[in-house]
Amino acid sequence: MKNSSHATTGFAVPGTFWDGYLRAHPLSRPAVVRRPFPEPLTTPEALFQGLTLAAADARAGRPNELRLYLGDPKMVYRQTSEYLGDRYWELLPRAEDGSLGGYAERLRARHGYTCFALMLNNCQTVVPGLWFRLRDFYSGLFERTGFLRGGTDCNLFAGNYRATPFGAHTDAQDVFTVIIEGRKRLLAWPPKVFQQMEQPLSENPHDYQRYRSRARVLEGKAGDLLYWPREYGHVAESVDEGLVTTLSLGLDRGSTAASWVEAALSEVIGEALSMEEQTAPLPFRKSERSRAARALPRDFSVALEAARSPKAAPRLERALRLRWLGWVTGLGLKPPPEGPAPELAKNDRVRADAAHPILCVPWRDELHVAANGFSVALPGAKGHAALIRALNRGKPLAVGDAIERFSERPTRAITRLLLRRLMAFRAIEKLPAGE
Repeated sequence: MKNSSHATTGFAVPGTFWDGYLRAHPLSRPAVVRRPFPEPLTTPEALFQGLTLAAADARAGRPNELRLYLGDPKMVYRQTSEYLGDRYWELLPRAEDGSLGGYAERLRARHGYTCFALMLNNCQTVVPGLWFRLRDFYSGLFERTGFLRGGTDCNLFAGNYRATPFGAHTDAQDVFTVIIEGRKRLLAWPPKVFQQMEQPLSENPHDYQRYRSRARVLEGKAGDLLYWPREYGHVAESVDEGLVTTLSLGLDRGSTAASWVEAALSEVIGEALSMEEQTAPLPFRKSERSRAARALPRDFSVALEAARSPKAAPRLERALRLRWLGWVTGLGLKPPPEGPAPELAKNDRVRADAAHPILCVPWRDELHVAANGFSVALPGAKGHAALIRALNRGKPLAVGDAIERFSERPTRAITRLLLRRLMAFRAIEKLPAGE
């Protein structure tokens, strides 16, 4: 699909890349690869735009995963609105800054900060087109290694800070780092060495210099790819005093079945609890405590009743199936918010991406449909599975023809809904007239 995967660069993972990488660099060891891709994964301009969008969300009180650190060449410190008050919002990036360099200059000239760090977790949700290029990156790897159930992510690090603000540490994930701008050095210590460092680091996570000679040094510049497994302790450093922007692509090796069931069960009983008051204080005089302890709070009882209901098991299975379908089609990578889902005219033509097929699974009297990290349950209707098979060929399909061929008159409204949901999932695109 032309509309999504390569919106800001011509990035593509060469078909032979992962075979060559895995032969030369086992995932159990750190590695550096010089400019492995012909075109960049994204651009500094696109990432700065993502930072300004995340900052706008923060100012508006919307959920966001942006963190700010400010200071001088010796150290940068985490800043929050609770600590700085309204001044914090002025210190976040703005579109008027124009670039990361413009933002750095404003921090220095207006606010007196010479060093800063910006960190944005799951930046693929706000950087246009990035999610689809990451999908291409991860899918080639998983075709060879198998899918890691724990999922993936992409975190943005930008600034002119001298070293990781929180010092030497280990991650919960294996990490590929793509350098987008500037130069970066990473010191990575093998697990046995890092275990010896844990005591001094527990007192001061920046007290790693005495172990410097025992680290594997990974160093690169824009376009290079660094990798280290999660067992390796590490700290990132700047090579010079310039601006650096990197993307860390995380691989989580696993998640427990319990965590999946817990999330699905929460969804199942959430509706029953939606009308319950869950924060009312309990009577707590001495004479009342024994009775209060013996009797479960009402919302607990409502949750138990919902879980014991004969309908609970199929609802739990349904929730698990829908979550899993979305997870698999998204490679465990949090997708951007759903896109627009306009009404489609009969003469409109749509096309899906044959390289990343839409999945559909019949379940009871429903059809579960998933693409690009999203899933939906629709009433089962004759012909809809065949419609998805037709779309997955990647050829243009006229909306009117699709409705005529793949649905009966009573279910045509559901067919239109299915197409609109796939538009919102960015699984199909509406083609320009004449294409």
